[in-house]
Amino acid sequence: TSQSIITARRSTTCGLHLIAFPTNAWVSMAQAMLESVVSRLESVTLRLERLEAGGARTSTAPAAPPAPSPVTSNASSSSTSASVLAFESLVASHMTPLAAKAGEIGGEVKEVTLLLEAAFKQERGVLDVMSKCKKPVDQSALQDVFKSLAEAVGAVGAMAEGKRTSAFNNLKVVAEASQALFWVASDAALGMSLPAPMVDESWQSAEFYANKVLREMKGVDDKQVEWVKMLKALFMELKAFVKQHHTTGPAWNAAGKDVGGLGNASAAPPPPPPPPPAGSLLQPKGSASVSGSGMSAVFKELNQGEGVTSSLKKVTDDMKSKNRADRSGAVPATTSKAAAAAPAPSGPAASKAVKTPKCALENGRKWVIENQVENKTIVLKAEECNTRQTVYIYNCAKSVIQIQGKVNSIAMDKCTRTGLVFEEVVAACELVNSQSVEVQCSKLVPTIAVDNVEGCQIYLSESSMHATITTAKSSEVNILVPGASKDDDMVESPLPEQFSSTYENGKWVTVPVLHSAG
Repeated sequence: TSQSIITARRSTTCGLHLIAFPTNAWVSMAQAMLESVVSRLESVTLRLERLEAGGARTSTAPAAPPAPSPVTSNASSSSTSASVLAFESLVASHMTPLAAKAGEIGGEVKEVTLLLEAAFKQERGVLDVMSKCKKPVDQSALQDVFKSLAEAVGAVGAMAEGKRTSAFNNLKVVAEASQALFWVASDAALGMSLPAPMVDESWQSAEFYANKVLREMKGVDDKQVEWVKMLKALFMELKAFVKQHHTTGPAWNAAGKDVGGLGNASAAPPPPPPPPPAGSLLQPKGSASVSGSGMSAVFKELNQGEGVTSSLKKVTDDMKSKNRADRSGAVPATTSKAAAAAPAPSGPAASKAVKTPKCALENGRKWVIENQVENKTIVLKAEECNTRQTVYIYNCAKSVIQIQGKVNSIAMDKCTRTGLVFEEVVAACELVNSQSVEVQCSKLVPTIAVDNVEGCQIYLSESSMHATITTAKSSEVNILVPGASKDDDMVESPLPEQFSSTYENGKWVTVPVLHSAG
């Protein structure tokens, strides 16, 4: 017969009763219990899913964003996103500490470093556009992308122009190095360098001035020495960044959206035009001008006959030139109130008038002589100078400067009708942007550089006759050297201004043009 399952249970009388269940009955009961458990699990799972969905809605924005289109999803690839994140890390680890160090120095160093930081922020914006957009074909659209960056880098370079200040080398090193940020516009098809070499070339141009700062500030201002080292580390890190993320050129997103579409999406719509004025646009102002305007009014007045001159003023006898007491033709000076109340000059003219003369030693390393007018008593005595000091002469007119000691170098900039007399220079004497100047060396000078000078007389001593003289964009440069004997006059020789170039044996040969009187 059918098999049975034997179970035991404890009775109320502490005895054991054996109960037999048929096999079919046990299977039916087990299935019913399993179905009940599964039903309960399904209800619990459904409740958990509802709770999870409700919690997600409360933790995010009120409205879920729409599903991204294929273009949008491709526009944020992993490589470009990594590029932007790596650049942000570069700014945080190198640019921010550099700005903090410049804040400790202060002055123009702080100002130019903050401008450089603003340029790096603009470059971050360009990288963000490159990571989301494809490269524009239209050059005007491409220039719009780089416009803010170009303005920021231009502001850095503008600080290094004009008058040389005590921080001139600091300004020049930042101005030259900031050109490296234009690697985003490099294009190998146009013969431009790749991004990494472009950054390296910019720093090589800046390193000339960086070494000047290190040489002048070593042992004088350790903060500026540290500032130069941090600046170099910043651009070396920038070189490594572009070499890793933009090896063969600026990496635009080929599957991204157009630059114009990105700008329209982010920019606010333009304001509506103002409402038109009341009345018809074709109707002239004033009803009286309608009847009296045009050529008809002219002919109407001509037809008046003698009455056309009735509105003219009568010329009296005292107004006639033959009856005037003063017939010299000179215009008398005006005495009107408007002329008496003329405003004081402002702008560049006023700033030029208030410039004060200066002759002082800055940071123990640089003599600054500027804005001297008709002063022929400027003397730097031998005990006041040494070979580690430089002399910078700027914006002087009709003056004479004497340097009795031995200095490192001398620079004369933007001077007119000014004389310079010095004994000995270790490096070079530079004449820049000047007119009608005279320079005399009584002992030794190894190099003289003349750049953009009109009219220059250079007197050399017997020991300095072998000096190297370099000229560029200059005219009327004459060199005077001692004669054959002490009693002879000095011999004057003009330097060539015109040159002739010919192509010979595979290279260009340039010689000065010689003029003969025969």
